[in-house]
Amino acid sequence: MVPEYDYNPLPPGSIRLFTLQPGSGNAPIEGNLTTILLSDRTATPSEFKALSYTWANPLDEGNPFYKLYDTVQCYILCDGKRMKVKENLNDALWQLRELKDSSLLWIDAVCINQTDDEEIDRQLKLMPRIYSDASWVVIWLGKEDSLTYEAIQAIEKDGESLTLRSMMRAGNAFSRFDCTTESQSGYMTDREWHVIANLLLRTWFSRLWTLQEVLLPTRTTSFCGSRKVDISRAVMFAGIMLRNNEKNRAICESARPCHAELAIRRLGAAASVAAWIGCAWPSGGFGSRAFLRYHKIDRELKIPRTFKWLVALELLVHEARQRECSKLKDKIIAPLAFAIHEQYVPDTADFHCLETDIQNILDYSQSTEELYCRFTHFMISSMANLDILSRAHRNDDGQDRDLELSLPSWVPPFHTAGSTSLIDDLLFTQYDAAKHLGRRCQGPSTDFLKLHVRAIFFGEINQISKYIAMGDTIVSWVSSVQNSPDYKTHIEKESSRDIASTVIQMLGDRIDQGREIETSALEKRNEFLRAWLSVLSHTQLNIQVTKGTRRRLFCYYLGQGPLVGLAPALAQERDCICILQGAKVPFIVRWTEQPGRFWLVGEAFVENFMYGELQSLNFSEQDIVFI
Repeated sequence: MVPEYDYNPLPPGSIRLFTLQPGSGNAPIEGNLTTILLSDRTATPSEFKALSYTWANPLDEGNPFYKLYDTVQCYILCDGKRMKVKENLNDALWQLRELKDSSLLWIDAVCINQTDDEEIDRQLKLMPRIYSDASWVVIWLGKEDSLTYEAIQAIEKDGESLTLRSMMRAGNAFSRFDCTTESQSGYMTDREWHVIANLLLRTWFSRLWTLQEVLLPTRTTSFCGSRKVDISRAVMFAGIMLRNNEKNRAICESARPCHAELAIRRLGAAASVAAWIGCAWPSGGFGSRAFLRYHKIDRELKIPRTFKWLVALELLVHEARQRECSKLKDKIIAPLAFAIHEQYVPDTADFHCLETDIQNILDYSQSTEELYCRFTHFMISSMANLDILSRAHRNDDGQDRDLELSLPSWVPPFHTAGSTSLIDDLLFTQYDAAKHLGRRCQGPSTDFLKLHVRAIFFGEINQISKYIAMGDTIVSWVSSVQNSPDYKTHIEKESSRDIASTVIQMLGDRIDQGREIETSALEKRNEFLRAWLSVLSHTQLNIQVTKGTRRRLFCYYLGQGPLVGLAPALAQERDCICILQGAKVPFIVRWTEQPGRFWLVGEAFVENFMYGELQSLNFSEQDIVFI
């Protein structure tokens, strides 16, 4: 009987490397572990490869080729002793094993003692360094299926001209490759979209830790079975599919019957790889991905480096919400550990002042709720604004009710998939609803579960539509409603008493005029971006990672007449409308039974009050507390 492998203690700052011995046929997988000091670059082997893969099944249950994994116990020999491994890792080792030469690898399941929590904690913090120091990162997507070859062929055929040709069109940079019936003729067939989606919906693309594993290294090679895959090209197609997910929903449904919502979320996870590739390189700059979030910008684009880093970190954490992990704490820990890698952090005095707070956040011993609260407090105090509150709205699909987290209303539900926000395009919208209140100046609360803010209340929701649609402005929301199946059967009828029907009738021809204005603004936006940015950066900024936010139209009274706006889907009549010191957009809040205590419902688009117009009305300020 071969004894089980027993790990020796691993000194701090050290890692183990696995030497995969050559072999062929049915010979068992064999290797040995050695320990090296990672901090000593002269002692680190110059040629080791890091493996990026998923522990669990590489295919989810919705995949037509799904089969149960880990039904058979898999073992390898390590230093002559038996070590149990997962089936997907076992498949990868069989594929990577050479006939004559040994391979030096870093594999988390083998090189980290998975029964030692303290070692796991220390090694997780070293992972960005490990993947950046590796000579190659080998990405393993799992065994190939009968559609893999077709998908790779389609990616190679159509990916060549994806970026350059799409840049030749005004407006939507991806319209040439839109996967709708009317625009795909001559470019891509339904079959090609189907097989590419089937590849992109493998679980590797949606796992949280794999994002940094593909972004950090300078060289990667990817395999699906024995076939090489161009990951950087493949993930671009995910962004295309997601950009118009309502129209292209059939693609997701064909790839994952009955699992379209999950498929859309996983396409977002794959698209996030495309969005960040290049931005993580030293030549691109970690902050470049957040270009659209710089509210005020001079022509020389001189943005403080620490501010750029903070904005990019917030965006990275938000987009990581699309990705999946076994520990909810990793939704913050993983992107933060990536962002503080030495090649991304600014070497400035104001950043060094933040380092102690960052290390306190990177603490696995705290509860998930405490971690989420402390990270949100950190972003608010570091940026001196309330931008992150725009991520705090809850989805109307109830997806976060199934998870046992008790979060304050003002803390974003980082454990659930996020959606777009009104602050995502501040460079062009220039929203600044509370600019006359100045920067946020309240100090941190001693109670991390509460948030003290200064507010101006200026209305109460009097009537709210029962229809929920995507849209960030009144015109775009109305357009979504008019394109919905309910419009002809319910909303357009004169008997409809919903506020949506009333507003559409009142606007009349002005809806078409508004669409023309928004189309013209979009064209000018893209002209500006093309003038300032490289082809890659422009394309990346047009990749949509998260799905659009669903909102409801509401009416309120200010003075003599009614006014309208857009509220989160979970807003109700009698909810309050306010602006907050340090926030760019208005918010919807709800009274609680405790005086001066409010629930934050979410951000709002309020027509005529997005640019500081409230200053002229002389409303009084008051201090409130979000719980």
